[in-house]
Amino acid sequence: MGSSGYSGGSYGGAGGGTGNSCGGTLIIQLIINQNQSNIWSITAVNDDVYINLNKKVSLPVLEILSLKGNMLIGVAPPSFGWIINCIDSGWQYQGTIIKKEGSEYDPRITVQLNGVK
Repeated sequence: MGSSGYSGGSYGGAGGGTGNSCGGTLIIQLIINQNQSNIWSITAVNDDVYINLNKKVSLPVLEILSLKGNMLIGVAPPSFGWIINCIDSGWQYQGTIIKKEGSEYDPRITVQLNGVK
């Protein structure tokens, strides 16, 4: 799947948290489908981010946004869909960018988020 964000690295796109339970720490390699060069140029390791649950589309999407400016950086892979129920029950997830690899044409950004209620 190449640069879709599903592939790559030790942070992969599978699961997260303790037994997929709400709270805890999540490490997510984002899917970045648009504005790659713009996202590459304005993001940096240690930038603050948070999860926004977007239900205004046909299927709910877990968007990762920059805390400064609320800019969409990418989305969580479908394997993190279980977080939707956590957010619906009052959990919030915030954290930072911990890894930035690739290039402006193929950015691979990994975030670490902590759940709080």
